[in-house]
Amino acid sequence: MSTALGTNDMDLDLDLDQTIVSNPSDSPDIADLQANSAPAFERISILLAHEEPGSAERTKDLFKQANWSTHCHRASSIEDLKESLLEQNWDLVIGYGDSSEFLPVVINKLLGEANSNARSIFLDAEYSATNALQIVQCGFHDYLTIDEGERFLFAVSREVEALHNAQHAQSSASVLAEAEAKSQLLLSTTADAIAYVADGMLIDANTVFVETLGYSDVDDLELMPLMDLVAENSQGEMRKVIKLLSKGDSDIPSTDTYLQNASGESVQVSIDFSAASHEGEACTQIILRGLHGNDISANSPASAPNPSQAGAANVTASASSPAVALRDISALQQIGGKGMVYFVSLSNVAGFRRNIDLVNYAKLIDSIDEKLRSLLPANAFVSCYSGEHWVIATPDNDEVENHLGKEICQLIDQTINNASEADNGNFAAIGISKYGVADMSASDAIEKAFNVCATQLASGGFKLFSPRIDNAQGSAALKSAMELDRLKIKYQPVIGLHNQSTQWYDAFVFMRNDAGVEQDASELLESLGIEKDNVALDQWLVTQSIEALSSLVYENPHISLSVPLTASAISDEHFVGWLMDTVQASGLPKDSISFNVSAEQAQNYEAKCRKLFVTLLENGFKTTIKGVATEQVDIVKACKPDFVQLDAALTENLNAEENNSKEGLKTIISQSSDTGAVCIAVAVNTAADLAQLWQTGIPYVQGSYLQAPLPAMSYEFSDIA
Repeated sequence: MSTALGTNDMDLDLDLDQTIVSNPSDSPDIADLQANSAPAFERISILLAHEEPGSAERTKDLFKQANWSTHCHRASSIEDLKESLLEQNWDLVIGYGDSSEFLPVVINKLLGEANSNARSIFLDAEYSATNALQIVQCGFHDYLTIDEGERFLFAVSREVEALHNAQHAQSSASVLAEAEAKSQLLLSTTADAIAYVADGMLIDANTVFVETLGYSDVDDLELMPLMDLVAENSQGEMRKVIKLLSKGDSDIPSTDTYLQNASGESVQVSIDFSAASHEGEACTQIILRGLHGNDISANSPASAPNPSQAGAANVTASASSPAVALRDISALQQIGGKGMVYFVSLSNVAGFRRNIDLVNYAKLIDSIDEKLRSLLPANAFVSCYSGEHWVIATPDNDEVENHLGKEICQLIDQTINNASEADNGNFAAIGISKYGVADMSASDAIEKAFNVCATQLASGGFKLFSPRIDNAQGSAALKSAMELDRLKIKYQPVIGLHNQSTQWYDAFVFMRNDAGVEQDASELLESLGIEKDNVALDQWLVTQSIEALSSLVYENPHISLSVPLTASAISDEHFVGWLMDTVQASGLPKDSISFNVSAEQAQNYEAKCRKLFVTLLENGFKTTIKGVATEQVDIVKACKPDFVQLDAALTENLNAEENNSKEGLKTIISQSSDTGAVCIAVAVNTAADLAQLWQTGIPYVQGSYLQAPLPAMSYEFSDIA
């Protein structure tokens, strides 16, 4: 018996005693059994992977007879399955043991490539212990025989419920993380003095809380018992509050008390208590009211300020209250296009705040705000956040030297130094981030700028956050590299061993990583799916290639460049029209540019690849299939390219200690010739490789022994020809 992975099961089948329901309609109790297994979901999306309709239709009938609401689609080919997973979210994928095309490893690979969370169930013709183990190891969530109708319905209901529970948990975790992030943003940027208490100890506090009590760093307060901050004559009253907190009482009124600052001085304050969470753990939030330099709530029982102070406080609150500031930031988050975000905070202000009263401090903030707005470009957006912070967005700004960051720092430093007679110091901390590049929205950029700003609070100055691409994959890495100008085309010659009338080059894409090192991006291009956004790479490749050829083709009419196309270009119905129009508009001779696709992509999208090649041929362009191994000759016969670039392993094996026969290479050369295709051997990296290939009669070779890919098409073809 053949196993699910195509190997024998070594007679390990288990003869299990099981009741088999051969057909749902054959059992009088099936309706009751199905009713008990009915899912609690309105509609289930199911992808059936089978090249023939028989087994899939039987599965559909089972759902119909159970009166389940389902949307079933049968993927009839690997290409169909891949596109379906990419274009739609599915609850369940079902594989079948009698399918010769959709092997479990193939299904699991495509699920991974599509980043699909769909659950998967495999239906075998009869039970096999070996198959059961292998199927689960492949990543399937259950293994059943195709006749187990009731158990199958139960398994579907269970797996879909597990998927929805996982999605709900992920969504909840995302909401919680977002709430925590927003809380942290408020904690760090609000003008209120806030701390968090758990088990009677301080577990976190913001900068305002730390500075107003005269401490230099939050570490000085971390894990300090709250009672240690309470003045001795107020500790009795505060112990009563602590007891209420320990009992979980959240309805605690504002409490007037005296706290002891770092200098040992007692300060009268009013403390607001409220239930909160910190890093997912329940705790109590405390807010100090009535401290010198902080806004005083209207309902605070602490001593009221004099009229001039109250007026200044009201002006500040109306200009930058948290609610207004949050709405302003929300507006900034919706900005489109490209540009820069600056998160500006005052830093190192504890020293001069001790020597300035509230009225003059409010005037200083207003002065900075006014000067800052005058400094910014006319198209800039700015939000004053909590008085001492500004969020700025400058559209269409892609400056590298960050002149604006320097000017903002100088403006704030000079204004504070003049107003407070402080020593020349760094009083501005600025975090800067680009938006509109590398998947960075304005909202993402504000968050990144805020985080970078936090790293500058101690030293002052500004710092730019640079999006990284090293950890990105697939389309995200590609998009980042394109927008950050990290892509580059290099050219490698294709050399004729016998005669050469055309000076032929292959275009290769290289990507510069975050360390500045250029790396071959061939594997990245091969891994790309058929997302429409990826067509932008093909368009970039074509336009860059045309630009490179335009300066050479009229000086050298024998030059020709082969440009790679991705799966997206093969699948996009509009790309070939764009390609014809673009090349025609360039005025290049048609024999100066040709196009190639990989053998794997040609197999995955065979019908579309054949259609693309026919269109290119009809319009006078030559085509190549690259990376063809001995078992992939059929795709050459189907697509009929002009050239076939052989798989690198065929060259590498020529000088191997074992299995170094030339027969496989000669066979593929012969079979390709039967279709009219000319073969090219690649990976010619040594003189021994070249010598072996010469004996096979192959007409063209390519490899680093002859020349590695270079930024220019400058090979001296006469050397070899």
